[in-house]
Amino acid sequence: YLGAGEQLSSTLILANPSAKLAAAGKVDFFSPDGKPLELSIGGAAAKDSLEFNLPPLGSAEFPVTVSGPATTGRARIEADQPVAATVRFSSPSLGTANLPESLVTDAFAMPAIRDRARGISTAVFVINGETGGVYELTLTAPGDQTDVTVPPNSQMIRYVEELFPDVEDVQGALLLDGASLAAFTVLKTGSEFTVMPVMRAPRVSGAQQAQAARAEP
Repeated sequence: YLGAGEQLSSTLILANPSAKLAAAGKVDFFSPDGKPLELSIGGAAAKDSLEFNLPPLGSAEFPVTVSGPATTGRARIEADQPVAATVRFSSPSLGTANLPESLVTDAFAMPAIRDRARGISTAVFVINGETGGVYELTLTAPGDQTDVTVPPNSQMIRYVEELFPDVEDVQGALLLDGASLAAFTVLKTGSEFTVMPVMRAPRVSGAQQAQAARAEP
């Protein structure tokens, strides 16, 4: 996930962990609806992709800019060797944080907190693969469930209170069951945010997991 323009700024950081092999690859940029997104890297002409070459144990930073209004999207990285990636994202209303690379898998478990008195909420970012579909999202406490539709190659950003409007305060987990998905969560406290990890989960329906959680003493 990245953003640029107006008061948003992002820098894509890539690193090659191999001590022996160079890493070469390509980064493609997409808008939230999955269409190619043209961005300027380091002031160069805007393009919807960039190629990179990293020497052994090497790294590179790619500052992202756009002309015009604020723009958000995501980057997809393909390389001939494993590379590590993060985005240093900055917003005047939220501060600065490093957004980690997202896992691609079929099922996730992620923390979920909402505390209205303290101004805390959780947003979930879901990035779909090329198939699209309707996916099951379960909040383990109190065990509510909803379906979300994520079109092919697109992304969804929702707060807990948007996904589960009848739920007030909560401290539990979100379970997401789908196919070829990537995700991460953000904990928002007032004007600050913290990126929280997600974990791979077994392909068990959220309803079954929620029922099991309620059955525990």
